[in-house]
Amino acid sequence: MIPITPAKDKDEEGECQPHTWTGQSLKQEAISAFFPDHSEEDVVNIKLLHKGKLIRDEDEVISYSKNNNDANKNNKVMKIIVMATLSSAVKDVQSRRSDPTIRSFAQEDSRMQERIGSGSRSNRRDAVSVTCWGKRGSDMSMQDKNYKFCKFEACTWQSFGHRSSDETPHAFRALEILHKLAADPGVKAVMMSRELVVGTLGEMDPIDDRIKNNVESHGGCLFGYNTNMGQRIDLKLRTDDLKGFLPYKQIVHTLIHELSHNWIGDHDVLFWSNFGQMRVEYMYEHSKLSASGYVADGKSTSQVAEVTAECSDGLRSIAAAVAMECQQDMQQHGIPLSAVMPAITSKCTECASSYKKNNYGGTRLGGGKGADRGVDKGRSTLSARERALEAAERRLKKQTKEDRAKEKK
Repeated sequence: MIPITPAKDKDEEGECQPHTWTGQSLKQEAISAFFPDHSEEDVVNIKLLHKGKLIRDEDEVISYSKNNNDANKNNKVMKIIVMATLSSAVKDVQSRRSDPTIRSFAQEDSRMQERIGSGSRSNRRDAVSVTCWGKRGSDMSMQDKNYKFCKFEACTWQSFGHRSSDETPHAFRALEILHKLAADPGVKAVMMSRELVVGTLGEMDPIDDRIKNNVESHGGCLFGYNTNMGQRIDLKLRTDDLKGFLPYKQIVHTLIHELSHNWIGDHDVLFWSNFGQMRVEYMYEHSKLSASGYVADGKSTSQVAEVTAECSDGLRSIAAAVAMECQQDMQQHGIPLSAVMPAITSKCTECASSYKKNNYGGTRLGGGKGADRGVDKGRSTLSARERALEAAERRLKKQTKEDRAKEKK
């Protein structure tokens, strides 16, 4: 705000006489006085205030002063407050990116309407809703209440996206991806079937992660790691140039790999058999949802998860896609595909049988009354994780016997 004093007319005796100004002429005076190097077109949103009132272009303002020789009167000079903005400053502000840490008024209104519309359901279990999988507050948009990721942590100690000129996405964007992973229907199916709980799902520091730097110093490439069998899982989310994020499909692949480490630490046949089955479960869940016609925000879940091609022909295409993934991942460990293919095929057969039984009005495999008929009472008390490990060990022993028989021949 800048005070200005307009010129005043004087009569022959040197006394100040009233002078009438228009709002337009005052603006021209202000521009010439304070913006001499700019034209009227360069100065936008100029406003004049006098005694707390806005002076419009058509308004008339009378400026006068008392006789300077009159000692009994106080001489006062009219003051105008000028507020103006240069067009170059406006363009500079508009070209900058908004602060991602501050919600706009429209976003605040939207959040309030969602809370009013969904009531207490939006706050149940203190869960975070992810609308890409379903309507906010619905079961599809949130984790399971028992088998879940308890905490999420993005890389906030690096200054990603804090400045308007930064090309690196803000940590809030990374946190959105972590929540999206947790609410992914395929990931939820894997965690529920194996009764998995992970302490923290975090973003791997792309700049100064000790484990990542150690692996890369030996010529390797690290996309994630599991600490203490599920206490914490860290994933690489950002590209090497830090200008964006890795494809969602690749991040999910890494997450399921690390979830498999909740059970098995070494990259042996048992690990890859378990990983292959988890990948089948993940893709099969999206295939079922797509086949049922379920959509969220106009897209099927397989489209959101970027596995449309893998699910295009049901379990046949899923088995082929998982086999190709395992073959590529196992090359560096020297494990042939034939060692894990029986586990993948067995899981696909189990999914097909479960689908047919449920589709014709039966009960889900392993559920309902009498589900333990013909099952040893001791084994019926085993957890889902223990039963899955036992089944994987049986398949491994069977495969080993077959390999030995072939060698003898």
